[in-house]
Amino acid sequence: MQGAAAHPRTAGSVTPFAPDVHPLVALAVVSAVAAPVALLLSRLGALVLPGWVFVGACALLGASAQSRGQRLLSGPDPHGRLGLRVASAMSLFAVITACSGTTFLLPLAALLVGAPHVDEVGGRAWRPVAASGAVLVVAQHALVLTGVLPSSVPPATSTGIAVLTSAASLLWLMALARVEDRRRALLAELRSAEAWFRALVQDSREVFATIRRDGTISYVSPSGPQEWGVPAEDLLGRPFAQLVHPEDRAEALDRFERCLAGGEGGVRVELRLRARDGEERWFSAALRDQTGNDAIGAVVVHLHDVTERHHRQALLQHEAEHDALTGLLNRAAFTARLEAALRDAPGPEVGVVFCDLDGFKAVNDGLGHAAGDELLIAVAQRLQACAGEGGVVARQGGDEFTVLVPRGAGPQVLDDLARRVRAALVPEVPLAGGHRARVGVSTGTALGGPGTSTDEVLAAADARMYDAKRASRV
Repeated sequence: MQGAAAHPRTAGSVTPFAPDVHPLVALAVVSAVAAPVALLLSRLGALVLPGWVFVGACALLGASAQSRGQRLLSGPDPHGRLGLRVASAMSLFAVITACSGTTFLLPLAALLVGAPHVDEVGGRAWRPVAASGAVLVVAQHALVLTGVLPSSVPPATSTGIAVLTSAASLLWLMALARVEDRRRALLAELRSAEAWFRALVQDSREVFATIRRDGTISYVSPSGPQEWGVPAEDLLGRPFAQLVHPEDRAEALDRFERCLAGGEGGVRVELRLRARDGEERWFSAALRDQTGNDAIGAVVVHLHDVTERHHRQALLQHEAEHDALTGLLNRAAFTARLEAALRDAPGPEVGVVFCDLDGFKAVNDGLGHAAGDELLIAVAQRLQACAGEGGVVARQGGDEFTVLVPRGAGPQVLDDLARRVRAALVPEVPLAGGHRARVGVSTGTALGGPGTSTDEVLAAADARMYDAKRASRV
């Protein structure tokens, strides 16, 4: 609660008088106003002490109420010497009420002195006000009761009124002090919460944003411009859809509308946002409708960067579907692709070329497994070049490969592809250590379409490949 002690106040008058001016100006102005008042009271017989005393007390009170006068009394600390400042103001009020014979009104002056001081330094100001007021009220009425100080009303009546006004003023002043202390405590809690939230948001990699009903951004946390490489002023008022990847934009707008339509529990979506330098990153977005909240009036969006998770998932997916050595599809992934092609084909136009290397075992045994791996990688690259853009190449295992033509295949297309594969493997393959190797390939083809199973197509291609291999040995 340290923030309450540092309650910001502009230097100014601590009494509810006219605008803050130079003390000498206030002295002259108040004197000019108080002089005719003193003259009028004197003619009415209401002034029981000399008029110059009344005018002087009023002038000093007006001058001391100004900020420079208060700084003169408080010393180096703007809030220091509270007791002296309060006592001087109450003493001047005591002189003014004594001059007019209205000593019973002095307790009300405690309110005029106490209220601005409570507002300035907090609830602790009521104590010096009450203490100085009590001393002056008792002293005044002791003088009134002994006849030393004249009064405009009977002494007993003046004392009774003073007791009642003192009690009322004290209760009001204590209530005002409690309210001010509570206000300061709440303000300190609010500032502490704001500072905590600001520090949390400032240092967080999470992105918080608010989006108006029309889809424009009304607030973005400091991490947003850092993530997106866009100045904050360029983000405010900008349609949020412009930051979303074009392929994800329709879904983002749909989820935004769903949130506005009644997603009380919140709406979630994962999408790609354009980041700095044209990079695209994945974010998990949680949307909550706060348009009915007067303090926010927008949809609150919490964005969490999940790019690394997507990359890990993509890597795991790739590893699950691809051969670790050649980077080609593995047997399971190729079978899934073939199944999808057979299901979606309008007719028997899905083709498969089954390939089995000839002479690979001799290279693998003679030059070692490392050389064999190099050879398989080179073969995979040549097969991909033969398959072209629409073809799908896979390693079935060992030295067996398959090529899928997902649409538009026919006997001639497959025969041409098989011929290109055989021709591609004719040139020698350079290996590490200055070695060179050459392998042949036996191929078999098969066609399929709706109603044909993957096992049937692969078995037919495999059988024709073995027929070709046996024929080459004859």
